[in-house]
Amino acid sequence: MELNKTKRRLLGPMLVLGLTGWTGNTAWAQSTQDCQALHNHVMDGAYVTSARVMTSENLTEYCEVRATALPSISIEVRLPLEGWNGKLYQVGCGGFCGVLGRADKKKSVVNAMGPGLERGYATATSDSGHHGLGVTDASWAYNNLPAERDWAWRSIGETNRVAVSLLDAFYKKKPENSYFQGCSNGGRMANMAALKYPQMFSGIISGAPAMDYTGLVATKMAWLTQANTDKDGKAILKPGKDRLIGDEVMQQCDAEDGAEDGMIADPRRCSVDLSVLKCKADQKAETCLTDAELNVIEKWRQGPRNKSGEQLYPGGVPEGSEKFWWLWLTGNPQGGGKLIPLFAKDFVAYMAFENDPGAGYSLLISILRPTPNAWRPWPRSTIRTSWI
Repeated sequence: MELNKTKRRLLGPMLVLGLTGWTGNTAWAQSTQDCQALHNHVMDGAYVTSARVMTSENLTEYCEVRATALPSISIEVRLPLEGWNGKLYQVGCGGFCGVLGRADKKKSVVNAMGPGLERGYATATSDSGHHGLGVTDASWAYNNLPAERDWAWRSIGETNRVAVSLLDAFYKKKPENSYFQGCSNGGRMANMAALKYPQMFSGIISGAPAMDYTGLVATKMAWLTQANTDKDGKAILKPGKDRLIGDEVMQQCDAEDGAEDGMIADPRRCSVDLSVLKCKADQKAETCLTDAELNVIEKWRQGPRNKSGEQLYPGGVPEGSEKFWWLWLTGNPQGGGKLIPLFAKDFVAYMAFENDPGAGYSLLISILRPTPNAWRPWPRSTIRTSWI
């Protein structure tokens, strides 16, 4: 017979402690009714939209609470029904976000609540304040400074505030410690958590932080896109040659660290000569590189520069990264990937300037012949450098 709510609250911790021994931590046990009761939980500037009991892939039962922090930050909090460790694990989101809990759907360990939930943490995340068509969609930011501010940093504090309130209502206790973890844009959020909310988290994990969107996206990613575009607007280095290039890079670089182990320890120590792949007469196109393709790779390696040769953003595309080119740079033959042009186009069109150029903007304005209605770039002094 199922224990009623009162008995479960009283006996759950004792049963767990009797099996495992005293650890100094309270073993929490809540009921389905406790979860459903959160429908009526009242918060300042936020409200609960749903509360239901769910089961994770590793059979952990938890209360999934969806809430909205005004005006439009969608938040998800997961509360273990049993064995809560007394702590909160908050995660960021990738790209322009806009999708709630996307990382968990891909069984990811970064920007994902799953790993924390499996270890007994209550977990939380948000869509950073808007709904998007995907992580490369920034159209929501068109002349919308409040939404950009939510994405930049405000959603971090609001997610934590709502999560702590829900934990207090559910367990009758606030978390002993709170941690933040994120990668890429989530890593940027981790740094913003430290800057904006220095007292909020006991520990912060910042993985591969995309810190400088103006430099990284508006400058470097735009450069990478233009470098691989011909005067007809078509890609020069097409999908499918990344394997050819990667194999040659590995052959020339593998032993640079003293061990031939299929890994490049430090790409900066290897100078690759890809001229050995230059196409010869009557050679099949898929087995070699044209002069135009070699020129694209040379530009990618050196990174963005102006007409005087000055570096505009540090670093280029490193040797050894070729296996990931399909995702970021070239796409694959089936049409997937090629995220960098998407990120760059939407960032400059909707976020980089005080006055957004909008959907009509093209990264290829300096390559293609402008149409009468084509947008002309603003002077560099008008570009925004932060959303703080």
